[in-house]
Amino acid sequence: MRIRIKFLTFLIGFLVFLPFFCFYIGNFLSINEEDYLDEEYEVLKSVELISVEQTTKSKLKPKPDNIISKSVLIGYSNADNLTIFSSFTGPKGTTVILSSYGYLNRRVYCRLFDANKKEIYQKAVSVFPEFTIKCSEDASLRPAYVAVTINKKDIPRNMKRMLSQETKTTTSQKKSELTVCLAPLFGESPKVLMLIEFIEYYKLQGADNFLIYSFQSTQETEHLLNFYRNSSSSTNMEIIRIGNETKCLNRHRCRHEMQLQDCVFRNQYKAEWVVTVDLDERIMPIDEDSTLLSLTRKRRNSKISELRFRCQWTLRYSDVSPGPPQIKNLPMIVWHNTSHVAPQNHTTKSIIRPENVDSMGVHGVQKFSDPKFIVELIEPKIAVVRHYRYVEGWSFFLKEAESFGEFFKFDLSPSLSSRIVKQMSFQVSVAVNDAPLQKITVTPSTTIGDLHSDAILVWKDMAIVYDVTEGNGNGPATTLEQLGVNSLSMIYVYTTSFPCPSGDIRSIVPAQVRLITQFASAASNLFNQAKTTAPSSSSNQNARTSQQADDGDDGSIKTMFSRKVLEKPSMLKALTENMFFRLKNEAHKLAFQLPDLVERFTQNKDQTYKEFEAFFRSYIEEEVHKEEIIQNNPNSAEAKMFLEARRNKELINEQYVHSMTHHPEDMIAVTMLYINLTINGVPVKAFIDSGAQKSIMSMACAERCNLNGLIDRRFQSMARGVGGLEKIEGKIHLCDVKVEDAHFSCPFEVMNRREMDLLIGLNVLRKHGCCINFKTSRLEFGNGTSTPFLQSHEIDSHLKEIMALPEEEMHIDEAGPSS
Repeated sequence: MRIRIKFLTFLIGFLVFLPFFCFYIGNFLSINEEDYLDEEYEVLKSVELISVEQTTKSKLKPKPDNIISKSVLIGYSNADNLTIFSSFTGPKGTTVILSSYGYLNRRVYCRLFDANKKEIYQKAVSVFPEFTIKCSEDASLRPAYVAVTINKKDIPRNMKRMLSQETKTTTSQKKSELTVCLAPLFGESPKVLMLIEFIEYYKLQGADNFLIYSFQSTQETEHLLNFYRNSSSSTNMEIIRIGNETKCLNRHRCRHEMQLQDCVFRNQYKAEWVVTVDLDERIMPIDEDSTLLSLTRKRRNSKISELRFRCQWTLRYSDVSPGPPQIKNLPMIVWHNTSHVAPQNHTTKSIIRPENVDSMGVHGVQKFSDPKFIVELIEPKIAVVRHYRYVEGWSFFLKEAESFGEFFKFDLSPSLSSRIVKQMSFQVSVAVNDAPLQKITVTPSTTIGDLHSDAILVWKDMAIVYDVTEGNGNGPATTLEQLGVNSLSMIYVYTTSFPCPSGDIRSIVPAQVRLITQFASAASNLFNQAKTTAPSSSSNQNARTSQQADDGDDGSIKTMFSRKVLEKPSMLKALTENMFFRLKNEAHKLAFQLPDLVERFTQNKDQTYKEFEAFFRSYIEEEVHKEEIIQNNPNSAEAKMFLEARRNKELINEQYVHSMTHHPEDMIAVTMLYINLTINGVPVKAFIDSGAQKSIMSMACAERCNLNGLIDRRFQSMARGVGGLEKIEGKIHLCDVKVEDAHFSCPFEVMNRREMDLLIGLNVLRKHGCCINFKTSRLEFGNGTSTPFLQSHEIDSHLKEIMALPEEEMHIDEAGPSS
């Protein structure tokens, strides 16, 4: 009897706690679903195929064979608030796209309103497929607004204006033949270059309309999108913003699936075919003379509503470099290591007829509007998806990709790559006849004649690149690509109307170039380099010859990293002698091409030629070894490390060139801040140092100003600063300092410092409310007094006076004395 009672007690307790346990498990799975559900792959619903190719079985996680079923696991308490992303009304009735997670198969009330926001229709419907509500099939309703509520008597709080869909199009609104829907942009990584390549590639494939979904983008990306949207080209672009008001919109996979449903219904009556791809995916015909548009035009069977393409991965070992986009860094041109084609229905991508689709998945149609519509599997020999996958964080994917078959090197044909490059538009700075520089949009195929029909002379950055008097074949049809112009270039154009008193047009030097040359000359003096001057008519030819010689050295440097040089003693000997001479006499020039070599050489500058010979051979062998690892095993960790180091060096050099061209003043030491003041009638030059905690007076200055008797030697201590430890001899508590016509009371620590008379530190600056005004180059006091900072020549003469050193030793460190 007791056993029965215990059993019944246990059974009742189990039944009481079972609902709570199920509720907890449902919420747990909804919160941690990304750990249990595959982020990249999904099993597609069975569809009728017209390809005779046998479907390849792939190892996928087991899932129910239905349409996007994962939301049924979500507890209702964890679902988003009902939020409408978009809504459409047209010949097939009214459809709503939710941006809320957790409502699949749940009943909600769809409520329609007229233009006066008066409710005209209400119906209980289920959310099916995911994110989609088919409110009404009555095309005659024509609502102006829509709202969705949990209960039919709830007050609508998410009312949304309807987007009207029309089957008839006007001449100005011609139906798109091929529209591209781009998966939502997000993240801070540089996207400008990939976005340009993406848009220009699909334009070449026949796309005439783009839907760009943007969840998060940088300012540079926004500028690019606005440029395309406002351009006068025949390609239309619509930018659709995605907010972050729901949990779904803050999850990449969720907002991607929602975006796909929006893309389908937004284009149902606007586009014949729609491409659904990510930013790093290119659906590419194998015959590069063919296009995706020609591929779709051949599909005359109206039942074919999806073209499904199998995938190949081309591996990217580094992300796109930040900074101005460079055409040479285009992923389609730079990266080549490509996988074997993946099995059927494994990460495929599609081109669809949106009018016949009810639900779209990341890798294929989930549900057609009628069972008669079918999928055509495109054979890999006709076209594939090339996914330019950045490999960081995807090591698990690489192992799976290797199981498909051997990787191979894929190169775009010169024809296609040149067409892509010619489509690339970018901005350059152009000045005509010394007018202010203006940003203009160009392409590599833009000609000199396009810049100005009367151009006779063109400078690019610091050199002449176009001269009509040279007779070298250059003319108005010369393209910017031929002149080596990129987005970093500054172009100076001179026309027949520009005055040239000497009669030699090559004597014309842009005002900006003269300024840059002056800066470069100052920088050269500072670093004890050879002095340079602006090119003149007599020196231009020499400058160009020197530049050509440097270009030749570039070629030699590239060829010396090869096994051929090591195997030919005569070639190696000549290269070694040349490099030894250059490192001994002009290492500062070589440092821009081979910084590692110069750095290692400077560690033992006094080595003999014999010692250098062994050192240099070892260096070449190291570089050859690196190149061979990159070529033979590009997937290895060592190769990736070498590639990343190379990319970093290239980026550093690009930034240096950009800095020298656009910000040459950054290469010159900043003039430190000094002011004139008077103490006890003695003129003193004071160094302003907001980084110093206390103000300091030298013992020599105290003696000149007759303040020796006011030094309180009880305050002797040690001061720690940039130069190490220094002894403080004492303190002057109250010192009358005259600046202009005003008097200020200042305390000073007294030290035996030779390189300065007086240092005004933070304690005095804060006490008197001082402001360092760089715009007016003055020190301003809180009482309205202001005094100018000294010029560099005044500072140098002052330092020479107090330190009694030769002039060449007068330059103090940029950091300045600081305590």
